[in-house]
Amino acid sequence: MKQLLLHSALLILSFNSIAQAPIITWENSIGGLTDDYGFFIETTADGGYIALGSSTSADGDMTANFGSYDVLLSKLDNAGIVQWTKNLGGSALEEGYSVHQTIDGGYFITGYTKSNDFNVATNYGLKDIWVVKTNALGTIQWENTYGGSADERPYYSTQTSDGGYILAGYTESNDNDVTFNNGNADVWIVKMDSAGTLQWQKSLGGTGYDYGYHISETPDGGYIVTANSDSNDGDVTGYHGGGSDVWIVKINNIGTIQWQKCYGGLYLEYGTAAYSTSDGGYIFSAYTESNDNDVSANHGSYDCWIVKLNSIGTIQWQKCLGGTGVDANYSFRKTMDGKYMMAGYTYSGDGDVVGIHVGDSDYWVVKMDTTGTIEWQKCLGGFGDDEAFYITQSVDSSYTVVGLSSSIDGDVTGNAGTYDCWVVHLEVPVFTGINSEAVISTSTQILAYPNPSKGEFYLSNLALGAKVEIYDARGNCIIQNIVSHNSEKINLNTSSKGIYFYRVMETNGRVISGKMVIE
Repeated sequence: MKQLLLHSALLILSFNSIAQAPIITWENSIGGLTDDYGFFIETTADGGYIALGSSTSADGDMTANFGSYDVLLSKLDNAGIVQWTKNLGGSALEEGYSVHQTIDGGYFITGYTKSNDFNVATNYGLKDIWVVKTNALGTIQWENTYGGSADERPYYSTQTSDGGYILAGYTESNDNDVTFNNGNADVWIVKMDSAGTLQWQKSLGGTGYDYGYHISETPDGGYIVTANSDSNDGDVTGYHGGGSDVWIVKINNIGTIQWQKCYGGLYLEYGTAAYSTSDGGYIFSAYTESNDNDVSANHGSYDCWIVKLNSIGTIQWQKCLGGTGVDANYSFRKTMDGKYMMAGYTYSGDGDVVGIHVGDSDYWVVKMDTTGTIEWQKCLGGFGDDEAFYITQSVDSSYTVVGLSSSIDGDVTGNAGTYDCWVVHLEVPVFTGINSEAVISTSTQILAYPNPSKGEFYLSNLALGAKVEIYDARGNCIIQNIVSHNSEKINLNTSSKGIYFYRVMETNGRVISGKMVIE
């Protein structure tokens, strides 16, 4: 396991901006000597995380490789420490795109496979959609493949209100599980029950190339699909020409199209995700190279593009976010406060982008309000290539981002090879005052320093009479005392290296917790 960096510094900031950007509280590079990517991350019931991607390594955090790229499945605790990692697949090519924890504590994984050996029992030809159910430790319990004699690939799956799953991807087949194809590549929607049994499937598109990238459930029990299309026939109307358009499709609960529209300009657009909004409309994200037709105010090259629609798909407003370089978003999410979050990458150092590291691309994370106005943005990375593919929010309102990184500096520590799966945890600072200088620490107003240390720490900003408890990584309470000074010394010199946690219970009932690292 490589080095885990935990930031817990005291920051003195003035309360002049509307919203303060978050700070890194931990980050971890997962991988070996070759290429390892992270495409998806989700919180787990124990407060940790499950990350999914693809790996070519057989060393470092990996214990085996079946050949070429395997599905990478990695379980992290709430401090970002890897608990276990599994490679899943066969001797050909596999990638994992979505993972969901199941009611039994296991995981439901969707990706694709080209194999027909080792973990993969069946392949219908070229790439197939691969669905895998594991137990809580990542051991495969069952697996299924879906597709035909040509290529299939899923880009996103989500759990549905009936306890099943639905995915969006594409198919080039017209046989086996695929009952119809409009020509070339079609958007392929596959609905499964909780056991991975196919309930229904639909091919949507025209005679061009149509790819499905995201699907989300709508309040009426149907779905909103985000796709890309260069067709102008079949199911597709309104194509702008010049490359791919964003194609938004509203379907009912059995996949029948209720409405569809193309959005974009004369250059390239790539859709990311779409969701229903509280006013009965929809919002979608994309990245665009255009500056005409539906797109205006592009900063240069590719911009991130946020578009608000009414209930029948008419544009109400649109915004381009970015700078003069290439800016792209791969993940777009609703946040718990009713706003939006996106993550991707940037090459810009101007316009809406502040803080890029000198070198190649950075992760670019942006929080925006319901009108697409940026509340805060953050560049993460180092001198190498850093691209974020997915962002999730935890119940404590913190954010966790996953992607790939080739950096060995800046915000990145512990890279073992060409690319690592890089996971970054962000927490929004807590202000102690308004219109004055504010003391901020990682999700609390208490500072633990030095951190990391050899075993001696100080906790400052303590309230007199509070109770302090120190726990090891297994949850055992190893120290208890009552606060008699605003700053207390914590001696862990006899303890092993690793992560420890403090819990401060104040007399007013407030409970504050944080992390400490012995190196």
